[in-house]
Amino acid sequence: MYDHPVQPDLKITIDQWLDWLTHEKRVSLHTVDGYQRDLASFFKFLVVHFGFKPGIQDLNTIEAREFRSYLSKRKSDGLKLRSLARNV
Repeated sequence: MYDHPVQPDLKITIDQWLDWLTHEKRVSLHTVDGYQRDLASFFKFLVVHFGFKPGIQDLNTIEAREFRSYLSKRKSDGLKLRSLARNV
């Protein structure tokens, strides 16, 4: 499991989504692992951006420019285009 630095309400939602992907949609465990890494990276970015661990309501305040900033950072970190596409 990955550390998702988020508030408990968002952690519950993430866990439910990952459970749905695994058991209902039956996606590959490698895919679930990739999604977990992507989420952990995004939420770590948000902690720095917001200055606190985000909850579900905080996600409503994110604008496209902030998401583009995250993707730009990931690209400058050396993330390949395929992984960037998965991040989207």
